Amino acid sequence: MSLRVREIKGNKYLYFTYYENGEKKEVYCGLASDVKSKKKALETELEYLKKQKNVLSEKIQEVELKLSKIS
Repeated sequence: MSLRVREIKGNKYLYFTYYENGEKKEVYCGLASDVKSKKKALETELEYLKKQKNVLSEKIQEVELKLSKIS
């Protein structure tokens, strides 16, 4: 996951890039120089991180349950 600036025809654009199920995804956030674009990029990153946190929490619970059944 990363924030990425791409230059297209002399203009710089901001993207939030991440991988999902092995596939690269990009979210367009706007002109790199625009504060609103930076805010959108950070909000998108935060949303992504929260989703990943939930996925990890569920996996941790699964492993802990499996471990408790072994003990």
